[in-house]
Amino acid sequence: MIRFMSEERPETKSLIDKVLDIDSRVIFLLLAVVLIVPIARPIGFPISVSHYTADLYSYTEGLESGSLVLFWNGMGWGWWPSEYRPATIAFTQYLIDNGIKFISVSGGPDDPLIWDHIVTDILDLKDYEYGVDYLILGYLPGAEAAKASFASEIHTLVKKDYLQGKTMDQFPIMDGVEDATAFDLVVEISSTPAEIIIRQFYTAYDIPIGLIGSAGMFSDFLPFYASKQIVGFTCGLSGGAELEYLTNSPRWGIAALDALSTSHILMVILICFSNVLYLIQKRKVT
Repeated sequence: MIRFMSEERPETKSLIDKVLDIDSRVIFLLLAVVLIVPIARPIGFPISVSHYTADLYSYTEGLESGSLVLFWNGMGWGWWPSEYRPATIAFTQYLIDNGIKFISVSGGPDDPLIWDHIVTDILDLKDYEYGVDYLILGYLPGAEAAKASFASEIHTLVKKDYLQGKTMDQFPIMDGVEDATAFDLVVEISSTPAEIIIRQFYTAYDIPIGLIGSAGMFSDFLPFYASKQIVGFTCGLSGGAELEYLTNSPRWGIAALDALSTSHILMVILICFSNVLYLIQKRKVT
């Protein structure tokens, strides 16, 4: 093709212009890399442990082998991966590692399925035996009424377990477990108002309460922690990572926090770099 002398040549972009006009897909690719790599190989950035998470851990650390913990669940699959999984797995694995028995009861219809997944696919049960060292009782509808009934007369409310469909008298772990006084600690894993579990177990039976909730429950949990009606609590992904750190069991929580940290670092670098280039370009123009 013949180019006439009068034709204007296309303006050549400077290096700064090229960088500022970079395809956004390149940034998305960089972001994907800094998210995936830390999850695959956690870096282990320093974690600041909150005192309320530390207190929950410290209280559990003081339980003797053979103690009995009750989990009251209200998680749901939608909240499970990011909000509840890290803390629940770290806490339950710590119980197993220290010979502490546990019973799980669910206030939501999908929570028994989550616990089946936890004990089948995730936890290292070591020599724990179902019905002897742990038990999954399934879904109890009724909200606060269910909590009150369970706390006062367990065998009247619960007839069979969830995983095997056997009656309560067939499980050694249920020997002597008649009401809430059989438990050394009750841990609610839920985002329901904390005063319900406190009212039915702590106020009525003076049973210590721990809470594992979503990040949005912090303001709800804090007053009960300040008044010492609960021994401690964790909230969301960060709380789960703190428990993983304290129990020396790094898993999804620490890896996810690493990914969040690296992605934020990348964003800060890109913002600062692009603004510096913009100022340099503006100075050249003026």
